[in-house]
Amino acid sequence: MKYVFFGTPHIAEVTLQELKDKGILPDLIITAPARPQGRGLHMVETPVAIFAEINNIPFIAPEKITAEVIEEIKNKGPWDFFFVVAYGKILSTKLLEVVDGKVLNLHPSLLPLYRGPSPLESVLLSDDKETGVTIMQLDQLVDHGPIVAQTAFALDPNTTTNELTELCAKLGSALFANSIEKYLNKSITPTEQNHDSSTNTRKYIKADGLLTDDMSDWTKWKSFRAFGNRGWTHFITTKHGEPLQVKIIKASYRDETFIIEEVIPENGKRQPYADFLHSLN
Repeated sequence: MKYVFFGTPHIAEVTLQELKDKGILPDLIITAPARPQGRGLHMVETPVAIFAEINNIPFIAPEKITAEVIEEIKNKGPWDFFFVVAYGKILSTKLLEVVDGKVLNLHPSLLPLYRGPSPLESVLLSDDKETGVTIMQLDQLVDHGPIVAQTAFALDPNTTTNELTELCAKLGSALFANSIEKYLNKSITPTEQNHDSSTNTRKYIKADGLLTDDMSDWTKWKSFRAFGNRGWTHFITTKHGEPLQVKIIKASYRDETFIIEEVIPENGKRQPYADFLHSLN
């Protein structure tokens, strides 16, 4: 099989590592361009670009997939199919035509649930008892195409976004590996999604990680599981009469109680929560 992989963030990089372990790496990778990050605004390549460099896989990192980029991809073929994992851009009809529409996508939810940019965070913020991964055939609408394969698993109430990312990438790559040949030889018939049952997610921002006194302990724990890995879970208190934002770095949930263990106060250092409370006196 000769195929192109489209992906950008950590979940795509973990998927590639799993595909490497299974001996089915792509022949070309398309990812997002390097972006300035950190206080020094140093240019940082995507996790997928770094994986491509380490494993000597040709890659392209265009700002946009223009007609010229499509022609470049086409000329490096012919390709059997494309595989997309969190690339972050909608693929045009012209690009899909390069492989006659044979474009598969790994989506970390039980589609049609949690379509859109934030399925992992959204399922952790819900009270769902299970989630899963879906291999679907891409079309021009967001996470709308027919399902090729799907598998479900129980959702542990302590799972974080990072842990769920790793699990979905591993299960998704295995699902892909087990279904791709059947898909190509047409022994699998993609099944239309139940669009009436679909739910959509939005792109979350740091403000979504704010904890307030009116939230239940369980809701706070769900927020920490969803946003703690990004350092977004925080609360606002006062110190010497001035508002102070405090980032929660480590927390747990025991006996139906959300327990803050370590924090970083604004312009401060990481410290045990007990020490921080003592500093307020």
